[in-house]
Amino acid sequence: MFFTKSLIFSAIIVLILSTSSYGNEQVKITSQIFSSFEKWSHPIEDYRTFAETWSEGERTVRDLYFKSIHDLVVFKDKMWFGYGDATHNLASMMMNYGYRGIELRYFASPDNPLPYTAFESGEEQIDHFRILNGELWLPGVDGNGSDDLSARPGIRGNVYSLDGDQWLKFRELNGGVHVHDIAVWHDVIYVVGSGTYDLQEWETGNIYRYLWGSTTKGKMFNTVQRVVHPVLGGVGDTRWTWLLPLGNVLYIFGYYTIFEQEKIFPAHAFYDGTDVVLFDEDNGNKIDVICQGTLPLPDGTGLMWGILCEDDESGMKWDNLKKAKRKALWHVNQDGKPTQLEAFNGENIVDLFMSVETDELLYLLRDETGNEETANYTAKILVAPLNKPNQIKTIMTYSSDTKQTSIAWWKGAIFIGMDNCQIYKSK
Repeated sequence: MFFTKSLIFSAIIVLILSTSSYGNEQVKITSQIFSSFEKWSHPIEDYRTFAETWSEGERTVRDLYFKSIHDLVVFKDKMWFGYGDATHNLASMMMNYGYRGIELRYFASPDNPLPYTAFESGEEQIDHFRILNGELWLPGVDGNGSDDLSARPGIRGNVYSLDGDQWLKFRELNGGVHVHDIAVWHDVIYVVGSGTYDLQEWETGNIYRYLWGSTTKGKMFNTVQRVVHPVLGGVGDTRWTWLLPLGNVLYIFGYYTIFEQEKIFPAHAFYDGTDVVLFDEDNGNKIDVICQGTLPLPDGTGLMWGILCEDDESGMKWDNLKKAKRKALWHVNQDGKPTQLEAFNGENIVDLFMSVETDELLYLLRDETGNEETANYTAKILVAPLNKPNQIKTIMTYSSDTKQTSIAWWKGAIFIGMDNCQIYKSK
């Protein structure tokens, strides 16, 4: 009798395991219970130590440098993360003192908080990754070092792709000072950013926003379109920063600024495979949104989130952008028609993560109260089915005196990047 019960018990265990996250069928995130987060990894201590100890006379960056884990991405059993500072160019400073620059680092197991280094990038910052047709890619947001010198008097930007265990670096973006996003649309790799073709153009101050395309998986790129700042003479900056590939159209989101006015203005477009059409008043299709992120979905639709500009005037003051409350998220169909998801109106949408294994979307929202000395940041984590992005369920909230900046789901646990050079793990 005992022997029979043992066999039954073993069969039950096998059945449980076969339907768990370690079997063929993934357990849904919404079916699990999470209580809070605990500190898990300090993956950029070299970067943090340099930033907080470096000084040159009275100058320091101790209270200024970017401490955020900018992105978390899960790819083939590893979790990669982004960090760095493209505003203060901390990587260049580190390299001048004999340190390594910003590196592509990953975790091999959710049970091991020690990161591994795969490649030293040529970037000031690793901002966000993209998975394109089953391959991991990275746009090079701000190149540094000998690469830039070797391109002169021309200017070239970088993109990276993971080939097996080796990162490949492509420097074929003619004019790419800043490379912000990368996407695949109709079997062509598209990249957006900003810059000028050469130093002579750069010194005139007339900056261009760019769309590049490659039919050779990054080995060669051509300039599909570049658009100069609407006011010549170096009065501001302009960039295309986000791509959203849809079934029938490629959306392009960006901005331009006017330094003297301290304002930022939307500068969006779409590409139909032949022409790049600008969204503006002349075309009757202006979109008064400062885009802060996009997420293509497997069904050819996508999500875009951003900040709504003021009603009384075009664009936004920089100070208002930093404290903006009028934020929103749109679901965009294959033809480019947006539907605003009202449940997110006014929410501070920080990051989204697509869990292909469980067919779910993970949303990271953040609310801030208090002041600089006693600030409190409350993260709200929502989950929705991948094919129903507005069917949301709140699975947990988490309050901290540190900002939550990125999110991922990896092998049964939620991970969040924090604004203190650390990563926390759900428990």
